[in-house]
Amino acid sequence: MLKYKFTDLGKIFDKPTSQGSNRGAYAQSIIATKDLSDFTADYDWIVYHSTDHDTGDGGTWVEFGKGEIGQIVWTDYDVALANGSLDSMSNLPAGNPIYINTVAAGKQTETPQAKIINDTVYLMTHNNQGKNYPGVGSNQNTAMSTSTDGLNFTHRNYVLTYNFDTEAGNGHTGYPKWTDNPFPMYDFDYIAYSIAGGSDSSNFAIWGCNFEDILQPWTLIKVFKRDAGRVWDGSEFYTDAQLSHLIDPDSLIPQDDGTFMAIAGSNPQGSSGAGLSVATSNQVLLAADGITFLSKPERLMPFTSENINGISLTGKLSHEGVDYMLYRGIGAGDSSTADAFIGIASYVIEDGSVELLDPPDSEHEDVTFIGKTELPESVSLMTGNGSLAFTANGLEITIPEGMSEGLYLQDVKTNMKMLDISWVRLRQKTPLDWYPRVGFVKDYVRGSAFNHPNYVSTGYEDTSDDNWHKQMTVSQVVNGTETALDSYPYNVIGRLASNYENSIVPTTYGIRWMPTEDRLALLNTEHEQNFVDASTLPEGEYTPFIQIDNIGNTEAITVIIEGVSFGQAGDIDFAWTLDSKPSTSTATLPSATAKNFDFAPDVNGAYTFGLVASDEDDSSTKVFKSISIGSVNTKPSKPTTSGPTTAQVNTDYDIVAAATDDGGASNLVYEVTVTPASISYIQDGDTVTVSTGTYTGNIALTFRAFDGVLYSDPTTHTIAVSNNAQESIGRITILDVTDGLQPIKIFSEVTDTKIYEGSPRFTNGVAFVTLPVAVGVSWFGRWLGTNPPQTGTGIFGVSE
Repeated sequence: MLKYKFTDLGKIFDKPTSQGSNRGAYAQSIIATKDLSDFTADYDWIVYHSTDHDTGDGGTWVEFGKGEIGQIVWTDYDVALANGSLDSMSNLPAGNPIYINTVAAGKQTETPQAKIINDTVYLMTHNNQGKNYPGVGSNQNTAMSTSTDGLNFTHRNYVLTYNFDTEAGNGHTGYPKWTDNPFPMYDFDYIAYSIAGGSDSSNFAIWGCNFEDILQPWTLIKVFKRDAGRVWDGSEFYTDAQLSHLIDPDSLIPQDDGTFMAIAGSNPQGSSGAGLSVATSNQVLLAADGITFLSKPERLMPFTSENINGISLTGKLSHEGVDYMLYRGIGAGDSSTADAFIGIASYVIEDGSVELLDPPDSEHEDVTFIGKTELPESVSLMTGNGSLAFTANGLEITIPEGMSEGLYLQDVKTNMKMLDISWVRLRQKTPLDWYPRVGFVKDYVRGSAFNHPNYVSTGYEDTSDDNWHKQMTVSQVVNGTETALDSYPYNVIGRLASNYENSIVPTTYGIRWMPTEDRLALLNTEHEQNFVDASTLPEGEYTPFIQIDNIGNTEAITVIIEGVSFGQAGDIDFAWTLDSKPSTSTATLPSATAKNFDFAPDVNGAYTFGLVASDEDDSSTKVFKSISIGSVNTKPSKPTTSGPTTAQVNTDYDIVAAATDDGGASNLVYEVTVTPASISYIQDGDTVTVSTGTYTGNIALTFRAFDGVLYSDPTTHTIAVSNNAQESIGRITILDVTDGLQPIKIFSEVTDTKIYEGSPRFTNGVAFVTLPVAVGVSWFGRWLGTNPPQTGTGIFGVSE
């Protein structure tokens, strides 16, 4: 496994004096000037950084670098402007900060992240305290600006847009970090990470876009929470550091198994901007989805006397075969008084190992109530005291005064290693006080008449900015007796955000229980709050619950729940099969139950593997993966088909497909599409049984063969279906007897038109003919003439 090893080379420049009392420098990013045709000054590097939560306008600052790494002379933009170093360039910014995005709403342009694409700098920033972004309706969205000289920027568009009217939090998508897309599973040219929701949720987001759309709003791939339940020792200034999904995608090191070593941040619980929140950078193994952490975090650089309590690595560069990253450090003082500076560290990539998480993440099931008409089977109502209304916006629960209501999430077993319960996009319909609780019920003992304690607020409400603080309690109920495990303050769930056009801000919260680590976490609005010892939970089956108490109100409250996300992760069993291989191969699976293994093909050709994953309750559908050894795989031949092309109503018919594969696959998979869609059919491998029912007309079966990698060209088999009762009665006319063969004409008694003329077969005095108008049915006529035959007529019927 490849890992980072960093060597701290120390400070390269302090916070510029032009940043005043703000404790920047913050969110550094670096570019090489040689890649910019319109930058003509004699400097090699440009470092962008910003203030953080500046009480004024903030902005993007520039420092110039010149010389060899380790001996670079760094010059502040204001100094370079004054000493004439920039005289070769025109229309320059008047001074640091060189860029304040005045087109974007709000102030405090910050967290700049720059990339050079085709001689142009693309700069992501976000503005603080903005609201009502045009066409978005949200706060602190990330904007994209461009420059051809690296100094004069023009606002282009909002690119990371997060609407707080529909998503949890206040719309904050700042702290972006972006680069070329390293993840094969995402069909984009570029990938970005950002926070998602700001201080009202601890969510993060991953985004994607293609170059032609780089100035348009990027696609939101997924919103996800920080890695709850992963806590380790902090520093003397804070404890319980938590790993953040603020991943630097420039730092990703691909591994042979499709995973990535990544640099991710960590934050103390409850820290935020203006306090110059202390943080560390850590390496962690990241799954191929770019989201799931697979290993415990490892701090990359130690604190020093110069850098006492904060390291934030970002900004990657290479020079003369050596790789470097910039970092933001924190100087003398503490987290509320110290100023930040920018340092540099070299690194090498070397072999190593990491301690894997067990489990890496929980398997989630997302249940939406939007537009539904009933509760799903996995969710049940708790007390029956609240009235339900299923609406286009979600499940509305109205709870009378003094009552409680909530939801159970059923069938959670104690052998599960992690349980993650969270409400997603929950809001209240009226701005009245209510109290949430979460917890576990052992043996499902809970009555609707349960006497709930009256939980009170912590007493430090601040209603001036609608940022009310209440208290949430984590409880357990064992055989009808409830115990409060712990209580925590929170920003009131679904609070009325009058400063954002009176919308109700959706909020998420829940709990996470990790029995193997004896930890219980509250997934609160900002961060996971503390952990309590879960070792005292009695053995047995538990049912999680989420509960709303209407205590103290003199009227009913209505809460809207748009959905529930819950998950559990336990021991997953794997069942592998080798479904096909070249005919001369004797290769076998080294293990049919391992999560992964090394397979040794022994001859050239195609090999197809199948996998079923299962836990104690369910099994996945079987998935297939094929590899081609020794030659380029070719698609299978166009299938041939066998079976009737004519059929009768109310009859079943088999159609069989056959194809070959030059690539060596011995077990092709056949995909079939039947039209019209109303036709009933059953597929068994290469055979499709079609039931015509009462349908008349053409039935088309389109087959494709699949070798696990490539599809064949399609082929279509058509069946013409008719009703055999259309010519049930007619007459036979016997003409011109010759050597016992009697040419006959058959007319329709219905229309009196000729439908057949020809010579019949004679057997035991019966003349047989086959009529094309009733396809697939033999007709017979009995001759009623004398011997020798004479011209005459006869009645005929139908025989199958």
